[in-house]
Order: sequence, then C-alpha cells, then structure tokens
Amino acid sequence: MAVLASETFGLAGLWLRLRSSIQHADLHHRLLVDLTDGLPPGGALLEQRPDGTRLAVITSSDVIH
Repeated sequence: MAVLASETFGLAGLWLRLRSSIQHADLHHRLLVDLTDGLPPGGALLEQRPDGTRLAVITSSDVIH
C-alpha cells in the first residue's frame, strides 16, 4: 500500500511540473506574439534564453499593416 501511495504522489508531482511548464511556455509564447505585433517595419526582437539559445525575430520593412 505504501508503494502505491508513493508512486501516486510521484506521478502527481510529475503532472504538476509538466502542467506548470506548459503554462509557462504558453505565457512566453503570448508575450513574444504581443511584442512582435508591436514591432515597427524593419524592427527586431532579440532574446537570449537561460539555456544559452537565442531567438531573433526581424520584421520585413515592406510589410503593410
């Protein structure tokens, strides 16, 4: 019985971490969309992530809104 309870709590912990990670990624996605929507033609958004990866978004200068 103790093993079953331990496994249940372990799975619940994993599920909560996954849910939190997905929510964080969703918020980050919405933030990036909002930021890029506000960029002027020819503007750029550069992001350095904690894991060392980089994201660069550059808008075309010939885009008509």
